[in-house]
Amino acid sequence: MNQELFELFNYQLKKDYGKSASIETFNKFTAYCKAGEEINGVKPILHWINLYAFGTGMTSDDAEDLRYRRYREEHSIEFKK
Repeated sequence: MNQELFELFNYQLKKDYGKSASIETFNKFTAYCKAGEEINGVKPILHWINLYAFGTGMTSDDAEDLRYRRYREEHSIEFKK
């Protein structure tokens, strides 16, 4: 199950961010999630956005904002305020 989840997360990471995670980072992140304590703005929820934040040192909110920004740029979607 862990290998299957690792592969699924890496598929999503490549799709959303153009990067992948190492198995070591993934294992550290799953241990972080099990501990259940948010540190440095990284939500301890087993989700590829939080894995990206954990691996890059940014907050979960920043990682999600980056994901949306990349999506809008990729699909030529203008964000109107």
